[in-house]
Amino acid sequence: MAGRRSDSNITPVTSACTPLAIYHLSVKAFSRAKGRSATAAAAYRAAIRIVDERTGLVHDDARRTGVAHSEFVVPEQSLARARDRDRLWNEAELAEWHRNSTVAREFEVALPIHECLQPSRAIGGHLSAAAP
Repeated sequence: MAGRRSDSNITPVTSACTPLAIYHLSVKAFSRAKGRSATAAAAYRAAIRIVDERTGLVHDDARRTGVAHSEFVVPEQSLARARDRDRLWNEAELAEWHRNSTVAREFEVALPIHECLQPSRAIGGHLSAAAP
C-alpha cells in the first residue's frame, strides 16, 4: 500500500510480565532564574533527603510515595565523589554561580506500568549507558 510503512523489522521489547508499548521522554532544564535547584529536584525525584550546601536548605522528600524505582548512574571512569548523589548535585550547584545558571538537566523516561519492573529497569539501564 502506498504511504504505509512496514514495521516488520521492529522487534517489540517484551518480558515475562507484559509487552512494552508506549513510553514518554522529556528533557527539562533546571535554572536558577526560575527558582529551581539541582539538589531540590534530585531529592524530589529520588524521594530522598539532600542538604543544599549553597543555601543551607534541607530538601527532605524521603516520605514521598509513588517512586517505584530510583537509580543513580554514572560512568564507570567517573571520580569516586561523583558516585555520591548528595555531593554530585551540591557540586553542580556550586559550579554555577550566575543567577540565571542552568544547574542541571533532567532526562525523564516514563515507561508503562507493569506487573514487574524488570523490563523498565533494563531499558533505563541501556538508555543511561548510551548517554554521553
